[in-house]
Amino acid sequence: MRIVRAVACLVLLLAVSNGAWAEIIDRVVALVDGHLITMSDVTIVNALHLIDPASPASPVEAGRDPTVEHLIDRILVLEEVERYAPAPPDDTAIDARVALIAQANGSAARVEERLHALGVSPAWLRQWATDSLRIRAYVDQRFGSVVQPSDEEIEAYFREHQSDFAGKDVNDATVQSTARTAMVAARRRAVLTEWITGLRRRADVVRPEVK
Repeated sequence: MRIVRAVACLVLLLAVSNGAWAEIIDRVVALVDGHLITMSDVTIVNALHLIDPASPASPVEAGRDPTVEHLIDRILVLEEVERYAPAPPDDTAIDARVALIAQANGSAARVEERLHALGVSPAWLRQWATDSLRIRAYVDQRFGSVVQPSDEEIEAYFREHQSDFAGKDVNDATVQSTARTAMVAARRRAVLTEWITGLRRRADVVRPEVK
C-alpha cells in the first residue's frame, strides 16, 4: 500500500508540475488514499448522470466541485465496504441498477451512444452499478436501525413544520406516518453525514492546485 501511494503521489506531482504532460495523461483533480480522480472521471459521471442524490455524502464546501467531492466520498465508502466485504449483489439487481441509469439518460441506446463517445466500456458502467449496490447494502446494514421518534418528538416536529401540515389533521395515522418517516430520514442523513465526515478526517486527500 505504501508503494502504491508513493507511485500515485509521484504521478500527481508530475501532473501538477508539468502542465503539458498533465494534458496527455489527463488532469488529476484529487488523490484519495492513493486513488487518483481525474477530470475524465468527473466528465463521465456528469455525462451519464451517475450521482445518486440518496448516496451518503459529506457537505460540499463553497468553491468545491460537487462531482469531485462525491467521487472522494465514494472512494472512502468503498474502502469501508472492502474492509467488511458484504455479499455481492446478484445479476438481477445489477441489471435493474443499469436500467435505472439508462432511464436517467433517456434510454439504453442513449447510454450506449454516450459510453462510446466517452470511450467507456459497458463493463465499466456495470461495475459502477455493482459498487453502488454494494454501498447501499453496506449502509443499510450498518445504519439501517435509526432510533424511532417518540410521540413527544413528533408533536414538536409538527409545531416546527406547521406550514407543511397546514389544513391536515395531525392526529391522522397517515399524517403521523409521514412525519415519522421524514424524521427518521433526517436522522439517517445526519448519521451518515457525521460518518462520512469522520472518514474524511482520517483519509489522505490531496487536491492539486490548478494554475
